[in-house]
Amino acid sequence: MRPAVAADVDGLAAMLARAFDDDPFSRYLMPSDRRRPGGLRRFFRTQLAHDYLASGTVLTVEGARGAAVWGPPGKRPLTGWRALRSTAPLVPHLLGAGFWRAVGVLGRIEELHPSEPHWYLATLGVEPADQHRGLGTALVAGVLEQCDRQALGAYLETAKLENLAFYARLGFEVIHQIPCPDGPTLWTLWRHPVAP
Repeated sequence: MRPAVAADVDGLAAMLARAFDDDPFSRYLMPSDRRRPGGLRRFFRTQLAHDYLASGTVLTVEGARGAAVWGPPGKRPLTGWRALRSTAPLVPHLLGAGFWRAVGVLGRIEELHPSEPHWYLATLGVEPADQHRGLGTALVAGVLEQCDRQALGAYLETAKLENLAFYARLGFEVIHQIPCPDGPTLWTLWRHPVAP
């Protein structure tokens, strides 16, 4: 594991776009199979280069096969309405029947984000061919150990039902369910720090 640098952004954005192409919320926001890959690349490039690389913690591995994008305590997360406003260039990729319904869901995500100090796992993605080999666990382990040392919680959202078991193994618990109108369910998860 190593911190990502500016030279990694394009490769990581492309990898994350592939990793999130089958994500139910990505498909809800970007229903067009033709436009979604480009929209996801632009979103992750924006997330990395303009928000988290400078003021967060972005961990990767050689070959850009995975990335964990963390917001540290005190960093206002790029979620909900802030995410939508900051990604105006993505609008052509987001057009579709579910767009305006999704706007309401983004606002709900922002409302539910905890106010107490915590580490926020904004994105965790692994190249599809490298998934289920322990890379995702390795990418988050260091920050979760830091959470335990600092007695801080960790928080994330996911729209993939199969991710719930993965995160449960890491100590996360579901705290909210957010149903999307005519779309998927999102879950918010919290991890209490583990005492030494």
